[in-house]
Amino acid sequence: MTPGVRAVANPPDPGAMRVSKSAFGVTGTDTGVGKTIIAAALAAALVRRGARAGVFKPVETGVAAGTDPPDAALLRAAAGATHSVASVCPFTFVEPLAPMIAAERAGIRIGLDALDAAFASATEDTDATIVEGAGGLLVPITEHATYATLFARWRLGVIIVAANRLGVLNHTALTVHAAESAGLRVHAVVLNTLTAAPAGLAALTNADALRRLLPGRPVVAFPYLSDVHHIPSLAGAAASCGLLAALPLPPPDAHRA
Repeated sequence: MTPGVRAVANPPDPGAMRVSKSAFGVTGTDTGVGKTIIAAALAAALVRRGARAGVFKPVETGVAAGTDPPDAALLRAAAGATHSVASVCPFTFVEPLAPMIAAERAGIRIGLDALDAAFASATEDTDATIVEGAGGLLVPITEHATYATLFARWRLGVIIVAANRLGVLNHTALTVHAAESAGLRVHAVVLNTLTAAPAGLAALTNADALRRLLPGRPVVAFPYLSDVHHIPSLAGAAASCGLLAALPLPPPDAHRA
């Protein structure tokens, strides 16, 4: 088997897959806006309230040879480490490129049937499912499939993560438009604070502006965290910023009823 690629056998019919009732795809307005932080925070908050959280990152690039994919590892830890890293992320590549390009350069084909099977395995018997994309919603996985394709295929609601800085109004509106044009429902827009520095004028006004420009889509402001690997801090931030309240989630301890 080619290093960095994990094969999955017996792909299911995507139409027959049992997806948890609360299933979300986390995408970004760009790369480096904090998708992994938000996805991990949501998973950690769900676990803290007694839910079984399934996490999945279809492809991770920029992974050093012989190491675990760092984004998938954080998602796994936040979800309680109930699945292996290989289950959370079935395809990894060394070069930090879009999945389609990284796969082509590695001589690998990313098959949607393999992703379907990996998704079904990673999210089996869960109360809520969180899938983290790479880059933005229209980043190509193959010539004919983007993350919008996967989110629609797996019936995921969308959480859009945007860096709270100048330019976010345009980038967020474009992403919302792309999601809804693909038939996806946007459940929340998360303005992520990437720095501890005092907020500039744009950062101070972005949330209110987005609420006016995107009526009906909850906009929440996620705080800066000095240690994004501290799971309790992630869980607390997801709850305190209002992200949990914005989403259709199972009630606490629902799986124990």
